[in-house]
Order: sequence, then structure tokens, then C-alpha cells
Amino acid sequence: MDNLTHSLVGLALGELAHRVLPTEADPARASTRRRLLLSCGALASNFPDLDLVLTPLLPDPFGYLLHHRGHTHTLLYALPQALLLLAGLWLFWANARALLRGSSAARCGLGATIVIGLLLHRAWMR
Repeated sequence: MDNLTHSLVGLALGELAHRVLPTEADPARASTRRRLLLSCGALASNFPDLDLVLTPLLPDPFGYLLHHRGHTHTLLYALPQALLLLAGLWLFWANARALLRGSSAARCGLGATIVIGLLLHRAWMR
């Protein structure tokens, strides 16, 4: 599966999470939540492929064969990847930070979207 397909699956996951959650009273917060879940779904679905930056360390095709689908595709690395994604959101997206402080539904949806996105990447690679 290529990264375009991973991204589309992640976007669908984010949209599904947004529609399943209870609606936000404020339209601006609802818009922020939707963008947050769409972004996190797409990013989480692609995060395990960060190992592709290591492939140039060895000549072709050995770099790809040795590094891709390696340690970043294991369940052990899912937690650090989820934490890295959350830290990036928290540091660089002020509206999302404000939303997450005040909405437990958004926090649950975000957590579920990230975890399911990371797990779906691993499920599709078989």
C-alpha cells in the first residue's frame, strides 16, 4: 500500500471519528475538531513510514529492504509515534490545544483516531 492510500484511509478514519462524536456547541470548535481529526488520521496512518528516511544509509535495494517495515512498524514503536504526534499538535496548533483542554469528546476522538490510524497501517502491510 502506498502513502496516498494510507492518507485516504486516515482521512476516512478522521471523518468517521468526527461524525460519531457528539456535536460541539460552537461551530468554530466543531470545525477545529474536524480538521484535527482529519489531520491526525492522515498523519497517524503514515507515521510508521518515517523509517524511509533511513533507506539512503545503504545502497539500493538493501537500504529499503533492511529499514522499511522495520522497527517503526512494530507495536513497540506505536506509543512513541503517538506521543510524538500529540506533542507536535500540542506545541504547534493553539486552536487544537484550546479545544482539547475543554472537550473530553475531542480528546477521546483524537486518542482513538491516532491509535486506530497507527494500527491500521500495520494491518494493511500484511
